[in-house]
Amino acid sequence: MSAAENSKRQSYWTSDPAKVDHSGLVSCHATDASRTPISFISSARSSATTSGSMATTPTSQKVGTFGSAFIRGSLEHLKLPESTKTLIQDSWRESTRSQYNSVLRGWGSFCLERQTNPTSPSIEDVLVYLTSLYEQGLQYNTICTARSALSGILHIPGVPKLSDHPLIQRLLKGIYHNRPPKPRYTCIWDTSKMINYLASLHNESLDFKMISYKCVTLLTILAGQRISTLHKFRLSLMQNTDSMTLFQISDLLKHSTPRYRGKPIKYRSYPHNKELCPVHTIRVYISRRNTLLTGNDNDSFFCCHRKPYGPASSDTLARWVKDTMKLAGIDVSIFGAHSCRAASTSKAFQKGHTGSRPMDIRFQFF
Repeated sequence: MSAAENSKRQSYWTSDPAKVDHSGLVSCHATDASRTPISFISSARSSATTSGSMATTPTSQKVGTFGSAFIRGSLEHLKLPESTKTLIQDSWRESTRSQYNSVLRGWGSFCLERQTNPTSPSIEDVLVYLTSLYEQGLQYNTICTARSALSGILHIPGVPKLSDHPLIQRLLKGIYHNRPPKPRYTCIWDTSKMINYLASLHNESLDFKMISYKCVTLLTILAGQRISTLHKFRLSLMQNTDSMTLFQISDLLKHSTPRYRGKPIKYRSYPHNKELCPVHTIRVYISRRNTLLTGNDNDSFFCCHRKPYGPASSDTLARWVKDTMKLAGIDVSIFGAHSCRAASTSKAFQKGHTGSRPMDIRFQFF
């Protein structure tokens, strides 16, 4: 997404919350019983401003509070116990609610202008709103995100699922034809450049910071997985032998479903060059880690290289990978940390491997 589009998206979707707390919207009564008052928008704003000021409230707290309140408000017309509403709300993951929060704010402002109940609009209201996003210059995928967010909270008579409505489908197809989505990268960097750099780093001579950088980057390239997956690695779920290291994943991943929880991630040894051997690199990393974290019960595999050596977040791991890419001579103004996954799988595919994990073929393709 370009900087210009991102600016438009933020300005349109992150409208002044004070507009949402408008008496014309909160006190709007309709003759139809399904169009109930929407005072939950006002309570969402007051819940988000825990310190009395939006500026002093952490972003994550504002996002989660408003999005969750909007979802719960969409269930007000149902006579359900609070525990049931909580379980329904939890069907959206926290990251999804955070992503949808800006959509819901924009939708609330739109409904304010049209004097429409945001949880029980007409299909015409939704079509006009999605069209307004297109006119704002937003891309197809961004508008699809808005459609998905609204689909989970709207109650439109005769429309069981918003995304299945024929006019919604036609509108999105028209947006797709007029503004087709573009790939984030038109080319990808060669993993051999990174591999050569990592091979020049001698594990035994690296301090904890650099062995952390090397370990997370090497494991990311070999696994061909999202960095958020490596963030779920736990020492208690790691099996280590001379020939391989295996990580069981007990937490939910981005692609986890009730029918699919993901497979263990296995790294095989590479005896031809110990500086590129993931098993040897993991051993050296754990040795450095245990020396610094003596008596610490932190079970996360990756931890920060500065005191108090807490668990490293997914964003921190991404920054480490990006810093390593820069040191290897890769243009980080074009490629982000997540490009490691594309570079890894592309290289394996070029070499004739069609499996889902490049590490299953050892190191020969890299």
